[in-house]
Amino acid sequence: MPVNIFYLLLLLPLVLCDFDSDGTYFITSFLHYKVPKPSDISLSLNFIAVHDGPTSVTVKYFSKLNKQNIKTTMTITNDKITTFPLEYADVVKDDYLLDGIVIPVPDPRIIISSDNNIKVIARLLNLVTGLGDTYEVPPTAMLGAPVIIKLPKANPGAAQLIHIMTTETDLAIGFVKEFVNGQAGLTQAVKIDFALGSNQAIIAVPFDNKDRSYYIECSTPLFFTVVTTCVDLNFASGFPFSSQTTPCDYAAYHPLPIFSWDCKHLLSNPTDLKMTTNRFTHSLYAAPSNVVCDNEVFVDIYTDKKPINGSKLIIKTFQSATINLLPAKEYGVQSTHTFDSLVRFGGTTHTFITSQLLNAFLVNVPDSTQYVTGMSKFVTFSSTTYLEIYTSSTADESKFLINGKAVDKKKTEIINIPFFDTKFKSIVITINLVGQVSFVCDQDYILYVIGPNLDKIDPSIKYKTSYYGYLAGFMKSGLTFSTITATTPKGIHNPTSGISTTTSLSTTTHNNSNAVKYCLVSSFFLISISLIL
Repeated sequence: MPVNIFYLLLLLPLVLCDFDSDGTYFITSFLHYKVPKPSDISLSLNFIAVHDGPTSVTVKYFSKLNKQNIKTTMTITNDKITTFPLEYADVVKDDYLLDGIVIPVPDPRIIISSDNNIKVIARLLNLVTGLGDTYEVPPTAMLGAPVIIKLPKANPGAAQLIHIMTTETDLAIGFVKEFVNGQAGLTQAVKIDFALGSNQAIIAVPFDNKDRSYYIECSTPLFFTVVTTCVDLNFASGFPFSSQTTPCDYAAYHPLPIFSWDCKHLLSNPTDLKMTTNRFTHSLYAAPSNVVCDNEVFVDIYTDKKPINGSKLIIKTFQSATINLLPAKEYGVQSTHTFDSLVRFGGTTHTFITSQLLNAFLVNVPDSTQYVTGMSKFVTFSSTTYLEIYTSSTADESKFLINGKAVDKKKTEIINIPFFDTKFKSIVITINLVGQVSFVCDQDYILYVIGPNLDKIDPSIKYKTSYYGYLAGFMKSGLTFSTITATTPKGIHNPTSGISTTTSLSTTTHNNSNAVKYCLVSSFFLISISLIL
C-alpha cells in the first residue's frame, strides 16, 4: 500500500519540472537512404505531457503520398506515453545522389505544437534488420544556426545525411561551408521557403574515408536532423576492411547551435565543463564557437590518466575535431574562454575486445550548468535499459527514485570522475521497465537513456546489437562571461577576421532558479513522504 500511495504522489503536477528541452513547438524529420522495402521501417513520435490534466498536441506535415498538408490534433495526459505513428513513404524521400551538394527535397518537416509543455522523442526502427535509433527533439527555442556538423563514417552503400529546415514564418537565406580532411572546400548558398509543403534542403554525403565537417549559417532560424544511415563499426573500431555486409548501426540526432566569442571576455566559474566515460562512449566531436580574433580555439582535456594537469587541444574554427577516448576511461573537456559544442559518438563495446564497437548513437553533451533537478520522464523500448547519470559526487544514490521506488544497489555501477576537483560522478543503473519511466534526484544531473532497439531478439534479425541512446532532458546553458579582458584563444596568434554571425551566448544567466528551486522542493517533499510511509 505505501508504494501505491507514493506512486500516486509522483503523478502530482508539482513534481514533473519544466526543463528547457520541454516545450510547445518542435520541428523534426526522419531520414534514410534507399531502403529496399519501406514497409519494414517503423516511424513514431512519442509524446510525454509535463503538466497534469489534458494537453492538446497538433502534428502537421506534408504528405508525399497525397501531395497535401496533413494536420492531426490529439489529447494526451501525463500518466502515459502517447505514440503517434507515421508511414515511412508518406514523410521520407530516400533516393539521393551522394555528391555533397545542397539540393531541394520535398518538405520533410514534422511540426508539433501543444498548449502545454511536452517532451518529444522520435524513433526510427527497421523491424527486419533491427537497425534504428531514438532521439529527443528539442523545442525550436533551443535550436538554430550556426551549427557545425560532423558524422561518423558510413558503410559502403550507406550515407551521411543532413536535413536543413526553416520555420513556418521565415524565408531562410544562408550558406554551407564544407571542410574535408581539415581543408576548406566547397561553399554553397542555401535558400529555403517557409510555407508548409515547400521544398527544404538536404546534403547527402558519400561513403568514403574522408573526414568531413560542415559549417552552416543563416540570418534566420534553421533546424537540422542529421544521420549516418549505417555507421561503419569496423572503421570506428580500427579494422581496415568494411563492406556493405560488415556490422553497422543507424545513428541520428538534432545538433545544437554554436555561439560567438568577442575575444574580450572570459567565462565565469564554473566555466564550460563537459564530461563522459568510456562506459558507453567511443569518441567525441568538439566544435568551437565563432571567434572574431583568431582562427583557432583551445580546450583543456582531462582524463583519469591526467586528472590534474590536462593537455590542450587546438580546434580550428568552423570545424569539428574528433577526440578518441581510448585508453582513457573518464574524459573531461573544459573551455575557459567560450562555450564549445560537444557531441558524443556512443555505443557499447565487445566484452573482451574493448576497442570493438558493437553499435552506435549520437547525442549532445551538455555543460554542467545545463543539468536538471527533480523528476525526469522518458520512454524505454526494451526490458533491459541503462540509465547513465552524471551528477554531483555528493549525490546519495539511495535517494534516487525510479517509478517511485528506490534503486536496486545490485543494479547500480558508480564511476568516480577524478578531475574537475572530483565534484562529479557517473552512475549507471540497469532497469527492467518498458514504456514511460520516471526518475527523481534531489541533485543537479543529466540522464542518458541507452538500450537495445529490440526487446525480443528474433533469430532472423540481422543486427541483434543495435542500440539507441538519447538525452532525457537538459536546460539552456547558464554560463556567463566575466569582466573585459584583452585576450585571444591562445594568446596573440595571427588575429584574423571570423565569419560574422547573428547568434551569441547570452552574457546574463539563464533564469532557471525558480524552476530548479521548485523541483528541488518537490523532490525533497516526495523523498520525505516516502520515508514516512
